[in-house]
Amino acid sequence: MHRVRPAVAVSRGALLAACALFAAIALPARPAAALPLVVRTVNGDACAPWESIECYENSGLAFPQETFLAETEHRASSKHGGGIVEAFGGTARPHSKYFLLHHAPRWREATQPVPVLLVHGAASNATLSFAGTYFDGGKGVMQYLVERGYAVFAVTFPCGQGDLYFMAEHVARAIAIIREKTGAKKVDLVGHSMGGVVVRMVVTGMRLRSAPAPEVRRAVFVATPHHGIDLAFRHPIAYQRFGSYGTPAPWTFYKVEGEITERSIYAPAFRAQQQILMDLTDLHRLSEMEMDWYTTYQGGTGFVSKSKGIREAIKLGGHHMEKLRARPFPRELDVFVLAGKKNLVKYVTKAGQILEEAGEFDGPCDGILFVKSAADEENLRACGARLRDLAVLDLNHVELLYIEEGKAWIESKLATEGAPQPAGEVNFGPNPAGAGANGGGGVAPVKGWKGSDPEEGGSRRVLTPNGAGRP
Repeated sequence: MHRVRPAVAVSRGALLAACALFAAIALPARPAAALPLVVRTVNGDACAPWESIECYENSGLAFPQETFLAETEHRASSKHGGGIVEAFGGTARPHSKYFLLHHAPRWREATQPVPVLLVHGAASNATLSFAGTYFDGGKGVMQYLVERGYAVFAVTFPCGQGDLYFMAEHVARAIAIIREKTGAKKVDLVGHSMGGVVVRMVVTGMRLRSAPAPEVRRAVFVATPHHGIDLAFRHPIAYQRFGSYGTPAPWTFYKVEGEITERSIYAPAFRAQQQILMDLTDLHRLSEMEMDWYTTYQGGTGFVSKSKGIREAIKLGGHHMEKLRARPFPRELDVFVLAGKKNLVKYVTKAGQILEEAGEFDGPCDGILFVKSAADEENLRACGARLRDLAVLDLNHVELLYIEEGKAWIESKLATEGAPQPAGEVNFGPNPAGAGANGGGGVAPVKGWKGSDPEEGGSRRVLTPNGAGRP
């Protein structure tokens, strides 16, 4: 048998040790991941009300080009978010490797020690969600925080209905950029609606790339579907009203339109919608007043439609919410939760008439999201979240970011120092007027609506802040 002489072994060990020592002395330490590159910057009036918008390329992962529809692409008009299309290089359908970082005015002169990153929801952008003008003339939470000395930033995702994993990577990189820009050790996150799901992914490490958890001090979840959402399947009438504005169809066939392919929730254009779905019939019964209510939700052929059912869409989304709801929170992270219980959302007709008559009536909600999903204290605590406060305000899904009471609550949690206040018992309150005894009742009727033709009955759309009108 051949035996290695000890002298040779020692020499090899010494040589390896010497090489390692040389490398340590001669080569600088390599960062875990290089910061994204700034591709372009938009300044001035073109990006108002922001001071500037920077477009970054998030390298290191093979992001694909995601699917857009005419209803889901970015819009160039100022009321839909000035400078966004320009910052993306003039395209309304940017590649998913890019994201925008919005800088609020006076971020360099901030007096508050911890910068804030705002994360928007589905089919939206940073301006629509946080920096518009509401019906009463009030400004968004971005302006509210700036006036109180915060350094405020916000992301706009390349595809507002795209993959949540891609969005989580962009938020994680944005946090690193903000820390470098401001010198802050940690960043506070405020996530609205689907953006809150992305925030939860980031802080619990549910990402594509293996990396240390970003340095986050506090996470404020606003109208976030912690227990998922099922609105598209629960109320197919939503597609009839808002399909032309980007709301997915829960069907594969509709008698009025025929086969539905690219606008179906099963299509690639609605990846985020698939991922945030959960079957919520254990929380609230389905309304039997809805058209094809059973076959739409469970799958099958109804009187006017065909559907694969909500479970097939959840499967396409990889059972995302089920996985997310099992991931533990970091022990040192402070968590705050804000939900709304005003179940009417303001709408505007194509003639410009503002109405407040539509919303979810199957149970207490903010007009879009059930309170029991947004204020899912049981699951948050089961995942180890250090829940500092939870509130349910009499505001709808959008008003939480625009009405004084909602903005003041958010700011107070970012400013809180010292001993935290534990979350108390959540009072969901009685069912809204018009709901059935068991929580049924469906969506409130819309006067003048006559079926699926959006022109025939005066189709409604959500009047999001600053008049954008996207659902």
